[in-house]
Amino acid sequence: MQNINSEKVSMFRIGEFSKIAQVPASLLRYYNDIGLFIPIHCDRDTGYRYYSVRQLVQLNRILALKDLGLTLEQVKRLVKDEISPDEIRGMLAFKKAQIEQNIQSEAMRLKAVESRLKQLERQGEFQDEDIVLKTIPAQPFLSIRRSFADVTDTLAVISDIEQAVIKSVKAKSLGRFAAVIYGESYDGIFSIQMN
Repeated sequence: MQNINSEKVSMFRIGEFSKIAQVPASLLRYYNDIGLFIPIHCDRDTGYRYYSVRQLVQLNRILALKDLGLTLEQVKRLVKDEISPDEIRGMLAFKKAQIEQNIQSEAMRLKAVESRLKQLERQGEFQDEDIVLKTIPAQPFLSIRRSFADVTDTLAVISDIEQAVIKSVKAKSLGRFAAVIYGESYDGIFSIQMN
């Protein structure tokens, strides 16, 4: 009889237990609903849920696994020991790869933000034209660099090259044809793109 009373003394209603565990009562209710973390006792008359201090270890394990980014289904299987050590290693290795990819993406975003801040410091405003750099698979390309006396000669050679490539290569495999023209008489770079 003494054991029963001591067990009742160490049982807490959901509100009290949530304060001890420092988690919302709604989270405890949700974990109970999905069968992840069940109260030690549920009063049939009042519907009150009671938790034991001993359950803190299990709850902390659930929270730690959730903190690693595992899904609740994965956490449930881990808590119930339904997963082999190899599966655990696999899940954690996959999660590690996801986190590393997110870090890399965020690092690129950070560089872009830093670049914009530097631009604002230099110019006081954003440029009119935004450029977004994207990664594409490696592609073979033909490059020719030549100097010309004037624009007319330049455009004539570009046209000749385009016609020669179209005749010798299937149009579908040609891809884009682009020419970049730069000269001292230009304020910038003049480019031509043909599909």
